Amino acid sequence: MEFLRDTCLEFLEKSKSVGAVVMDLDVNFRLIQAEAAILLLTRNPTMPFLVAATDESGPLTKDIEFIGNKFYVNAIEMITKRDCTILAKPSIELKHYLQKRFEISNPQRVLFIGDSLTSDITFANRAGFQSLLVLSGQTKLDDLVNWKHVDENRPDYYIESLDCFSKLLTSLNII
Repeated sequence: MEFLRDTCLEFLEKSKSVGAVVMDLDVNFRLIQAEAAILLLTRNPTMPFLVAATDESGPLTKDIEFIGNKFYVNAIEMITKRDCTILAKPSIELKHYLQKRFEISNPQRVLFIGDSLTSDITFANRAGFQSLLVLSGQTKLDDLVNWKHVDENRPDYYIESLDCFSKLLTSLNII
């Protein structure tokens, strides 16, 4: 504990020019990084707390899931009593960025493809995009069939894999 305390105090001394705490998925995330975020946010109540990944888990292999960023973010929010600003799916902030960046005038002409009901499909539906769920990633067919959440998480379409989607586009002479 002494090491952690000394490291945190040293970090605070060196971090006087830090303007925001930004979190994204980092498979090497450690306790000391969480402590640094907590210290910064607690000592500076106006410091922005920005988050780019909020998934609960993700597929490491077909049979192995890894823990997502959501739990770390929730812990930091709980300890600091501060809410983060989500800049990734399913935040609508991402829609505004994409619309500006790609000059999207009609969101219904966008097909947003993803493998997560809770982040990708929810985002697509909130943004007014069409949504295609790919079942070769985080969400499986059983998850979709047994889904009991709100309609904003329901995809417009679903497909087994991107390979199937590619074959469909090829057969329609689109690519």
